[in-house]
Amino acid sequence: MQITQFVKRTTDVDITCEVIVHDIKEGFSIDNENALIMVFSPIIQLREPMPELLTASFSKSSESDLASISSGDSAIISAKVGFIKLAGNYSICLNKAKILSVRKMLKK
Repeated sequence: MQITQFVKRTTDVDITCEVIVHDIKEGFSIDNENALIMVFSPIIQLREPMPELLTASFSKSSESDLASISSGDSAIISAKVGFIKLAGNYSICLNKAKILSVRKMLKK
């Protein structure tokens, strides 16, 4: 019951976070609103051996901004918190995401 209440309270809350980008993929969307998916880890987990992988969905209009981002880059994104319930467990996902800034990974 507490988890369900937490999900209800935090769904659609606006957040801003710094992330490490792992991948950007075409997403599936019936309404074509959220057509691009970014797979990322929170920057606070940068030194973790197994960082948590999360997703953020972007509208198709963000395609040109996302095209310049590579795996390993850090980005600051804003989004609305959402949850997906699979097999009885909730997973967080970020919806209606926007790129605020990007810092390119340093090449060695």
